Amino acid sequence: MKTRLFLTAILAALLLGRAAAWPTKLYGDGEVVGRAELIVVARVKEGSIKKIIAGRGSSYEHHAILVISRVVKGELHKEELPITISYGLLPVSARQEKHMTPDEDATKRSGPEEPGESTKIYEDNPSMGFGPRVSGDVYQEQIWLLHRLGPPRGDNPELSPAGAFGISNPEDLQPLKKEQQLSALLHTS
Repeated sequence: MKTRLFLTAILAALLLGRAAAWPTKLYGDGEVVGRAELIVVARVKEGSIKKIIAGRGSSYEHHAILVISRVVKGELHKEELPITISYGLLPVSARQEKHMTPDEDATKRSGPEEPGESTKIYEDNPSMGFGPRVSGDVYQEQIWLLHRLGPPRGDNPELSPAGAFGISNPEDLQPLKKEQQLSALLHTS
């Protein structure tokens, strides 16, 4: 009886789309630097953040364009690079941020950007609210530790293709003050 009840609870969680909602792992600097195929100092181009719905609306990702200042690791011969901000990370504008509470779903209120509006990336866990790990303003230069993402979830043709560059954890975005520390890790591997 207990086994049947347990299996029913798991099945219900899967059908409701909440099975993947748990605290994400914390990654150390060495691991983040090691897995990043491309590390750049960049900022998001204003007006480029777009929310893309996956499948039947149960998941999403955001697309943005990075304006590259310099490459720290890897090879890139472009001044701009389209990236994916994976599900679980949520760009939040300053006007949304001041009204956020841990139990509300800010993903439903993603309005259009306003020019010059500060935007931060929050860790977003549907069952636990917004995580404590938050980026600085993405329209200011930061260190982006980019890696190739897996296949998209869902059937929307606007989703990033497999192998697109992006971020999937809060640690994939670091403040400029950590550039020397992260660069030192490149030379120890």
